[in-house]
Amino acid sequence: MIMRKLILIVTLSIFTHAFSQQGVSGVVYDGEFSEPLPFANVVVKGQAIGTTTDFDGRYYLDLMAGTYELEFSFVGYDKLGISEISVSAGKTTIIDAILNPSANALEEVIVTTTARKNSETAVLNIQKKAVNVIDGLSIQSMRKAGDGELAAAVKRVPGISVQGGKFVYVRGLGDRYTKTMINGVEIPGLDPNKNTVEMDIFPSSIVENVLVNKTKTSNLPSDFTGGLVNLKLKDFSETNAFSLGYSASYNPQMHFKDNFLRDKKTSSDWLARDGGYRQHPYESPDFAPISPLFFLPEADLLTKKTRMLHNHMKPIQDKSFMNYKLNFGQNHSFSLGGDKRLGVFSSLIYSYDTSLLDDFYGSTSIMFRDELQNYNSFEGNNSSQDVNITYILGLALKNKYSKFSVKYLSINDSSSIATYFDGVDYIDNEYTFAEHGLYYTEKKLKFLPATFFFTNEDGNTTVELTSAIANVEANDKDFKTTPFENIGGKQYISINTTGVPERLWRGISEDHFTLKGDLTHKFDLFNQTQKINLGFYFTKKERTFYSFNYNINFKGNSSLLNGNPNNVLLEENIWKKDLSSWRYGAYLKPAFDDGSQYESGSTTEAYFVSADLSLLKRVKINLGLRFENYKTTFTGIDYFGETYNKSVILDNVQLFPNANITYDLNENLKLRGAYYRSSANPSFKESSPITFYDPVERIRYTGNLDLKPSFINNFDLRLEWYGSANEIIALSAYSKIFKDPIEVNAFSELFYNEFIARNGKKSTVKGLELEIRKNIFTNDKTLIFLNSNISYVDAKRPVEKSSPLFPFQDYRELQGQSPYMINTGINYQDNNGWITSGLFYNVQGKTLDRVGIGVQPGVYIMPFHDLSFNSSLKFGENKNKVLTIKINNLLNQKYQSKYIQPEQPELVFRSYSPGIEYSIGMSFKF
Repeated sequence: MIMRKLILIVTLSIFTHAFSQQGVSGVVYDGEFSEPLPFANVVVKGQAIGTTTDFDGRYYLDLMAGTYELEFSFVGYDKLGISEISVSAGKTTIIDAILNPSANALEEVIVTTTARKNSETAVLNIQKKAVNVIDGLSIQSMRKAGDGELAAAVKRVPGISVQGGKFVYVRGLGDRYTKTMINGVEIPGLDPNKNTVEMDIFPSSIVENVLVNKTKTSNLPSDFTGGLVNLKLKDFSETNAFSLGYSASYNPQMHFKDNFLRDKKTSSDWLARDGGYRQHPYESPDFAPISPLFFLPEADLLTKKTRMLHNHMKPIQDKSFMNYKLNFGQNHSFSLGGDKRLGVFSSLIYSYDTSLLDDFYGSTSIMFRDELQNYNSFEGNNSSQDVNITYILGLALKNKYSKFSVKYLSINDSSSIATYFDGVDYIDNEYTFAEHGLYYTEKKLKFLPATFFFTNEDGNTTVELTSAIANVEANDKDFKTTPFENIGGKQYISINTTGVPERLWRGISEDHFTLKGDLTHKFDLFNQTQKINLGFYFTKKERTFYSFNYNINFKGNSSLLNGNPNNVLLEENIWKKDLSSWRYGAYLKPAFDDGSQYESGSTTEAYFVSADLSLLKRVKINLGLRFENYKTTFTGIDYFGETYNKSVILDNVQLFPNANITYDLNENLKLRGAYYRSSANPSFKESSPITFYDPVERIRYTGNLDLKPSFINNFDLRLEWYGSANEIIALSAYSKIFKDPIEVNAFSELFYNEFIARNGKKSTVKGLELEIRKNIFTNDKTLIFLNSNISYVDAKRPVEKSSPLFPFQDYRELQGQSPYMINTGINYQDNNGWITSGLFYNVQGKTLDRVGIGVQPGVYIMPFHDLSFNSSLKFGENKNKVLTIKINNLLNQKYQSKYIQPEQPELVFRSYSPGIEYSIGMSFKF
């Protein structure tokens, strides 16, 4: 199927590339509202050649090769002249423009600039004219830093931290307070234990930009507090082009090493798809446990079921390979006659990554006899192979007043992990053990949005309708864990110490349907342009979860297995119903419970209205109100055997007001203020009636039907200064007041591995953000540019006086809160754009990851100082070839998270060394 789609993409690309064109194309923006400006005039100065922009603000001029000056105009706006526009044979030059309202409509003003400077100014003006507080990142910025996936890229946005290399937290708040959307539509997550979306599966090349909304307008969902991350997918442009790229990465610590561990290979592993080797073997997994007693009539069935599990359970030692990535892109736009145009674009990215962590360490620690001690620990080899295949197809049909577009995004991602650890248990009965593991996970995302946009002839009224369907699947296929206890130089399977071998199949599937509509109307009042916006938003989610966990018990002398996991299920070692062997052998015992399978659903119905008002010359006010009805249902069986059938668990109706005010102190200095109310809803699992064991995390989760949504009042203040070109200095202060904040913490101090979500007391988050983008040296040949942002967060929640964890504190941090974040980059480029280089630094402060209780200490993620270098060299005709060199983790930092308890020594929870990675890449555009 994938190959057929690839052939289709290539065929379309070859066909559409034949329609070559040359000239000038771009988008004209309204400087008042930072939106595309429809029906603006674009003319070639000194020639009888011109056109008007369509409803999307786009224009195209078919021109001969040469140098031109364009003039942009619209009634009530200052004219803009752009010179030094060079058009090459067979190429389309992109020139964007911004028209600002005239200070005096009776007086003609012409602003002149050059093509290069205008392009830089256009990007910055979008942020400058926004009604709410927005920070963003363009694809050009990602390329400068050499960020291959979005998880690496978004951490350069002010106030953003990335946990575990994949989960985005905004303004120091945990994952439940951050929302991720694609093209303004919510998408489901891939991790059953998280509320946000894993960003590491998204290649940065599939997006045009990433915008992070830090204050709210009424057309945005209300269940975000830290920020809303909106990924804008690639769209077709007027430029016809192919692009090809290849990159390879080498890490001396990980690649071409003989101690790499892996699972058995299948013929389709390279396609991020299991070939059937890891499929669940049972049609009906709910069979009852059977005792291994030879006189029971069903004993033969036990042997039969045990035989159905294949016996490969030991990691294979092999030589590791290096990382590589391939990408292909195509874009074409051509005329259908009159003002109708058709756009077709596609992109395909294939990546393969190998990781070898041969110093991986982990432990469990508790308070024992008034001292923080290791309960157990393990260390050894953690190896992984990851494959990601991403493709996006897009089609758009437009005329002067309307546009219909549809996109299809597909991401297939697989991870195959193999481990070997030596461990020690310290407190109960001290013993040592060895553990072998094989873990394979498939993740799939399919996203299909369709949008219709219409505007009237004068462009004052617009209607936008969007419908989208999305599906995600995450399947853990045949997780195999085999522990052996070391006794007297031999290895045994011991149910009382290390536990027995396990096999697990677990999966989550979630479907989303979204329908939203926006109506916007502009009108004149008090000699100013005003805007009103109203609309609706409806989304429906349905989730199915299953988990089938099997223990492999062993009767008799298990030392005869010689500590080899592959011997556990050999035919001669499987328990059988006969007098000669009934005292010896491996047999199957299902270990799942009723909470291992459930179905959940939710609906969100919302209606909103907002107004952008310009009542005074320098003051703009955005006022909005959003009505939301959020409802969740549950189907399944709880711990006590009670059955639920689409039972309503949560039904919440709320109003969410917002206000954004912008005051122009002068032309380059802005003061912004904002207030909005937001919410944080419990996840399906957290507010359900189920209790189930997670064998992957080795912890038990208990649902909480008494869990309530959290509501937050948010206040923001921001001062922005805009300099020449792409310079900005922005200082932000914010405060967030939480009612009933939700945190996941230990169920009881008696059980170190059981967790539950609870509402806490009133909590606060206060923070400061400073962003500086400034030229620090420039002349006719060179530009050195500083891009830096620093965030400080003070997040507090009351500590119960009875808590022994914080005996001398009245407050503690919120879960997921990072006290500070620093992102700094120094960029160099020659003014002709041939060479670009940069040094980039990122760090975030100590972050509370797991909340402890009683004898269970909290776990903190320690600061990781990430320093990277990226350089690119452009060459060839029209700079169509790019050579890129990048070095990651120049400081060779070690990742660590620790147990931290007042007045106790710090003990490591997890640690490993990711090493230094060297990358080289080559891309072509033609």
